Amino acid sequence: MAEICYSCGRSAYFYSPYLKYNLCKKHFQKMVIRRIRSGLIASGIKDKKFRFAADDSLGFKLNRLIFKEDKNSGTMLMNCLLEDFAMETITYFISGSVPAIKIKGKGYVSPLFLISEAEAIRFVESKSGNVGLVQRRAQDAVIFNLLTTVEKKRPGGLISLVKMGQRMEII
Repeated sequence: MAEICYSCGRSAYFYSPYLKYNLCKKHFQKMVIRRIRSGLIASGIKDKKFRFAADDSLGFKLNRLIFKEDKNSGTMLMNCLLEDFAMETITYFISGSVPAIKIKGKGYVSPLFLISEAEAIRFVESKSGNVGLVQRRAQDAVIFNLLTTVEKKRPGGLISLVKMGQRMEII
């Protein structure tokens, strides 16, 4: 039996363990965009155009698909995803080290802090088909594997961790 979209009954494109249902391509894209925009609103950002922190990352590709660039804008979009912020938060609790990235700072915002790597990959594939290789530093592998295990056992665990880090002003 083929999986179908929770919203419309069309063929499923993505299963969200966090939401616990399948979504077609259209509803998946809407969900990702809504989550990104709600993250911006929660950060107090109302701009429609931004400067981009240009690199070859997955977050950069996702930002370019959703936002319009204005090189004169005062706000820069950073490219960090949910896993990046979760790793910073858990590292803070383990070692007490000061996080290298924040959700919002002077002149920048990271709108992708609630978007997982899996969601970003599928969104970029759905829009442009070209994702490329997602790379992580070797020293992050242990923490990344720990977070992957947490997310498998408790879907939404990374979002909870990041929101806690945000409330505590760690990230």
